[in-house]
Amino acid sequence: MKAGPWVLGFLGFVFLLFIGIVLALGIIGILMILGAGAWAYSDAPKCPSCHWPWTLRQVSRKVVSQQRGFGVVTRSETHVGTIGNQSTSNVVQRQERAPTVTSTIRVDFVCRHCGKPAFKQFATTQEDFAPRPAQHAPQVVVNVNAPPTPKPQTFLHCRYCGALNPSENVGRAMHCLSCGATL
Repeated sequence: MKAGPWVLGFLGFVFLLFIGIVLALGIIGILMILGAGAWAYSDAPKCPSCHWPWTLRQVSRKVVSQQRGFGVVTRSETHVGTIGNQSTSNVVQRQERAPTVTSTIRVDFVCRHCGKPAFKQFATTQEDFAPRPAQHAPQVVVNVNAPPTPKPQTFLHCRYCGALNPSENVGRAMHCLSCGATL
């Protein structure tokens, strides 16, 4: 029995297996490329009128509104040092309240295929680094021609008869108007 045909058959089987693996990998690669293309097509921005992908051209971008407020901001600090011969590094994260600004942004598009306009609106929140305007005390406007406002009138009870006496009378007379007792 000669080893030649067996070796040749074995090598033919190995080459056939190798070609099969290469073809299988090639087919898998083609399927991956087709899947990536389908994924990109499904995620592509489409015109809301004609539904063609990748035809929207940005015309303008503007801030529609801004709202100032407070939000939670995460800050990171890196502490670097050495302990003996080894260098250490720690990243510390902390959250704090900070002034924020929420901007509503509108982006206008025009379709290159059908020419119809479209828009997209979204909001972004960022930390607000703008200086705060100075807080001024409210201005009091006094009308000189207006009649004087009357002072509220208060009353005192007489400790003997219980009658109510206006407080402005008490300052002058110091006597109860009802019984004449000293207040």
